[in-house]
Amino acid sequence: MDVTNEKDRERLFRSIGHFWKTLAPFREVRAKLIQDYVGAYYNKSTAQRHRTIVNLMLQTAEAYTIAIAANVPKFLIAARQKENMPFAHRYKLALNSLVKEIHLDKTLQDCALDAFFGIGIVKIYMADAPLVEIEADVWMDPGEPFADRISQDNWFHDSYATDLRKCQCMGDWYRIPFQALKDGRFDRKVVKKLKPTSKQNQNDERRAAAISSSNETDRDEYQPMIDLIDVWIPGEGLVVTWALTQTGESLDIHNTNPLSVQEWEGAETGPYRHLGLGDVPDNILPTSPASNLKHLSDLTNSLIRKQDAQSRRQKDITLFDGNAEQDAPRVKSAKDGGYVLVNNPQGIQTLKMGGVDKGNLAFSMSTMDLFDRMSGNLKMMAGLGPQSATASQDKMIAQQVGKREGAMREKMNRFATNIGQDLAHLLFQDKVKVIQNTQEVAGYAVDATWTPERRDGEFSDFDFSVEPYSMAYQSPLQRSQVLREQLQELMPIMQLLQGQGIEFDARRYLEIQSELLDIPRLLEVFRFTGSVQAPGNEDSKQSPRTLRENVRTNLRGGNTPEAQRQDMMAQLLSGSDEPQENGQSQGGY
Repeated sequence: MDVTNEKDRERLFRSIGHFWKTLAPFREVRAKLIQDYVGAYYNKSTAQRHRTIVNLMLQTAEAYTIAIAANVPKFLIAARQKENMPFAHRYKLALNSLVKEIHLDKTLQDCALDAFFGIGIVKIYMADAPLVEIEADVWMDPGEPFADRISQDNWFHDSYATDLRKCQCMGDWYRIPFQALKDGRFDRKVVKKLKPTSKQNQNDERRAAAISSSNETDRDEYQPMIDLIDVWIPGEGLVVTWALTQTGESLDIHNTNPLSVQEWEGAETGPYRHLGLGDVPDNILPTSPASNLKHLSDLTNSLIRKQDAQSRRQKDITLFDGNAEQDAPRVKSAKDGGYVLVNNPQGIQTLKMGGVDKGNLAFSMSTMDLFDRMSGNLKMMAGLGPQSATASQDKMIAQQVGKREGAMREKMNRFATNIGQDLAHLLFQDKVKVIQNTQEVAGYAVDATWTPERRDGEFSDFDFSVEPYSMAYQSPLQRSQVLREQLQELMPIMQLLQGQGIEFDARRYLEIQSELLDIPRLLEVFRFTGSVQAPGNEDSKQSPRTLRENVRTNLRGGNTPEAQRQDMMAQLLSGSDEPQENGQSQGGY
């Protein structure tokens, strides 16, 4: 294809416009799912909808995001040739410094949230790309590789391809100041034919951004703006930029020569990376957890809204017959716990009307349990408490939940690895980027600065991966527990380690534990005298008599949330108000 040929461009633009319309239903569904996520009172427009009393979608999205993308990824770089190993280590330090500098962890968290509703997309910018200089992003520095999240609302791809590798084209559109086109990085002849565009067509309910935007357009832009589109053409290996004349329902491209044409120097798959949590055979767009949980969330909230209305209609009415006409006023004016003289107690009765239906209450509780199961044991993922009668059973449940989390983490790790490899490729080719680093070796700080002139081997000589658990969330208490368990494993071979010149630093261990547990005064409990007891001292020998204590932790079944819900549902369905012994229900549901 010749991007400077008018007929070739017309065919390409028609295809892009058609792909854009084909993907419109997916954008609309995503916007509705995000509306459920933000809740009924996010703003005035969402408050008009049905109330979301129990926001299960928000809780699930947060649990998924924390599970797979909580921290900054740590990249590992392995050299295929032994002589390149020192450079690979320096390369790794530079790449990990770069991902911190561009806040890649926030980008990955945004993509994990996007994947919960649809698909996560990241765009890798070349160091000399015009957009790197223009984009209003404080994290983006001119002249260095950058990775940015792309909204599905601004995305198109070949909707008839069955795999991303088979797409004829894909790309995204964005909005920049019109004045930015005149600084020499774009074709001046093309710029002269353009004029600022309005964002009026962008304000429709089928876009997620419309949830919080007003109906007024362009009043928030103090300078003229224009919409551009970047198109990746795999067959040509080009990233081409054109101006748009209209966005919204249609995507119309200004039929002129490109504003910019760049040869892609990164991975052969192009500048875009994609994350999906539910692959669909022969389809590019994945299914999403939110789309599969929406109806169950709607059903639960519908039942709870009904119970809310029933509880508001509930009232107690006191009835009395004619023979108790004198008794009724005395009963009405009596205080709680008081004594009242009545002549006809049988003539006064209380009628209860309305109230929450027990069957509906039991059904709503069962739908919440079903939502928990369909979302992959959300309570265990979010750490909301014990789920079984014993600690060992809880551990087994956690291992099963870990399999689901592990599958999602594996997808996120592949996604992050591809992004890291793209950034590393651009960093390897960058002729000006300098990254200051130091490495501690044998207690000394050694300079490990990344400089343009220092390159060993070829880019293909190195393998890239993400440290498997670097992005998973771990609380300080969990890290402290891991440190204690590691120390317990090493204690039996401590003498062997000492023979290899490795000594245990108790003071440093306590300092780390003090920091992790947030107990600054922990070190005050110990007094460091500076004297060291020599190995083999008789006083330090272990007593020949040892005491072994086996402790079994057992959680009473009735105390777990699961057992309590089952007990309550059984009572509601049986009509009994008496609790079942030991949390066991009579009959089943």
